[in-house]
Amino acid sequence: MLDTQVHSQSAPSSQVEEAPPALQADNLAGAGCTDSQNQLPPTACPKRSPTGSLGDMISAPFKRGDKKGDKKSLFKLKTSLSKSWGNNKGASITGASQAGPSATRTKCKPSNNTNKPGDYVWLQEVLWNVVKNEAHSLDVVDTATSQGFTPIFFVLGSCPNTFCGMQAVMYSVSREREQDLDFWWVKPQKLTAVELERNTLSRNAKGPHKNDPGRSKPFYKAFADLFVQGSAGPPGMCFGIEKVNGKPHQSTARAYLKNDSDDSKMYLHLVWQEDWTTNPFSSKKYIRGKIVYQKDLDVHEFFSRQYCIKNGAVSISDVEEPSFKTILPSDEIKDLWDDVT
Repeated sequence: MLDTQVHSQSAPSSQVEEAPPALQADNLAGAGCTDSQNQLPPTACPKRSPTGSLGDMISAPFKRGDKKGDKKSLFKLKTSLSKSWGNNKGASITGASQAGPSATRTKCKPSNNTNKPGDYVWLQEVLWNVVKNEAHSLDVVDTATSQGFTPIFFVLGSCPNTFCGMQAVMYSVSREREQDLDFWWVKPQKLTAVELERNTLSRNAKGPHKNDPGRSKPFYKAFADLFVQGSAGPPGMCFGIEKVNGKPHQSTARAYLKNDSDDSKMYLHLVWQEDWTTNPFSSKKYIRGKIVYQKDLDVHEFFSRQYCIKNGAVSISDVEEPSFKTILPSDEIKDLWDDVT
């Protein structure tokens, strides 16, 4: 696994397309996980729940009783969490509600997000490059430094919107310096919306294809930080990046979530962003959606789980949803459930 860090960049000019104001939130710092595989830094993946009073509150089930008791307890819990997260620059990563696959879940009210997976057909080819372990063959560089990068996953769903056109966020790891993890916008061609503008695969700090993250960087850094340094994930799970056998006959980087109980890994290539804070002045900032992943690097079968990042705390559902074999998921990826909120 790679011990990665986010590559700092300067603020953009007015040319860059920005995400909504709500996405230009305070830094939602998080943490990742590293291990000793592939001769990388030997940081063990933690296998414990959050500790201390905050961790106890997160892990303990909330028991409902009389209405007064419920409101008083819920207010106390929200106040404690708000104070703890407000004073913590790093994100805590907590488990979901521990609802097993057989547990009953209730579907949440649909969000106001009108974007659908089918809107991103222009990304299909590059997504296939990732899941086929061929992303290292793409000619991806930071044009300012000529440093080469390998794409590892994409975040889709937030654009287009009122404030920006169609685009997605690509996360890449450096080929020359494996400790560097960076991300920037990728976009379709202006005249052919179903084709990728390949010039945006590379990072451009200026020029006609300028695509650095700009003021949205603190928001999207939350995803990158999950893979940056060793930290406890949801109970029994951790995040990481590792080298795998690529094609043709080269190693390539892949991002994963690891189940510590049986060492199984979920190799993600896509994160769907369905819902997020629309009020930029809200004290409760969140994003919700689903991660999409493979279980077997040689099998093109994909699964998904719901996630939520709320005031810097990350939760992932225990429920794995039905598999599919298309590189882009169906519209069901937009369905959110109440076990992770």
